[in-house]
Amino acid sequence: MLKTCALTGHGAMKLPWGLDEEDKRCMELKFRMNNEIKKAIRKGYAHFIFGISPGCDIYFAESVLQLKYFYQHIDLECVISFEKPADSWSTRFSERYFAILKNCTKQTLISDECYQNCPAGRNKYMVDKSDYLIAAYIENDNGLTKRTIDYAQDKGRVNTIIKISGE
Repeated sequence: MLKTCALTGHGAMKLPWGLDEEDKRCMELKFRMNNEIKKAIRKGYAHFIFGISPGCDIYFAESVLQLKYFYQHIDLECVISFEKPADSWSTRFSERYFAILKNCTKQTLISDECYQNCPAGRNKYMVDKSDYLIAAYIENDNGLTKRTIDYAQDKGRVNTIIKISGE
């Protein structure tokens, strides 16, 4: 059985740079994410699982897919909260979403329809299916990413936290 690593982080609108991926803080975060994924691969993790949304989730997925070129044995599972989540996204993110889906090894749909706390259900599934969690986290934010980190710790999962400055 493959060792599984869950990947999670804040959505684009929570990030200090918002949608500006040319911001040096965003580029730094992507670099750090890539390094943490490479460390996980060196530790034997080969199955990466993420819940797709604009922001850190897409950054993580794109990093795994780029690394797949060098590490052909790794795979990527996309956990989708509900049917058609990209319908309300900008064209820029929805195109990336469909490109990622096309290149994922597996897609898991949590619900046919959006319901209250649907993303939390997605993240619970990811933690329950993984051995390790890498999270990009804004310090002192008590939202979904923090709750996912806490849930992973409660389940005894090893965590690597990539801290994002709130500035």
